[in-house]
Amino acid sequence: DQLIVEYGGDINRMVTLRGLIRGDNEKIQRQLALKKSALAGILGNQVIRDMAIIGRDAFVQEGAAVGILFQARNNLLELDLKKQRATALDREKENGATLRTIKLAGHNVSLLSTPDNRLRSFYAVDGNYHLITTSQAIAEQFLKLDKGGKSLAQTTEFRHARQTLPTDRQDTVFVYF
Repeated sequence: DQLIVEYGGDINRMVTLRGLIRGDNEKIQRQLALKKSALAGILGNQVIRDMAIIGRDAFVQEGAAVGILFQARNNLLELDLKKQRATALDREKENGATLRTIKLAGHNVSLLSTPDNRLRSFYAVDGNYHLITTSQAIAEQFLKLDKGGKSLAQTTEFRHARQTLPTDRQDTVFVYF
């Protein structure tokens, strides 16, 4: 989040380095019902081991298929995410927001949404991995990994990239396309 702020509040500028600010970051945060909380500011590294921004497209203005994947250190992350979702539900109730549990790939998944999809947030948990995404397909693919699916980390290409740029370099951001 601090890196995004450094780049003018727009995650696209981190990659493209263009000066255009369209508010994509805020739109995604609203749609996912996910904001940097006080807990993250104070205890971030003690609650979150790692995180990744994932997606299938970058058409944010049209409604991107994106998500944020967290690797939790403890259950404080889950409590904070559920609190944020409850707050978003209360805020969007008058716009028809609902919070319900659906089954995806044999798992219970929380779906927070409005009829117009301005708010569309799937929350799936598998062990200490927590995924918040706008995309049902991304959530299903994430949950199928525990049934022998091939994760990104298992691909030859990703392993080569990580061998070239190992985590012990302590880079601020690692981008893999």
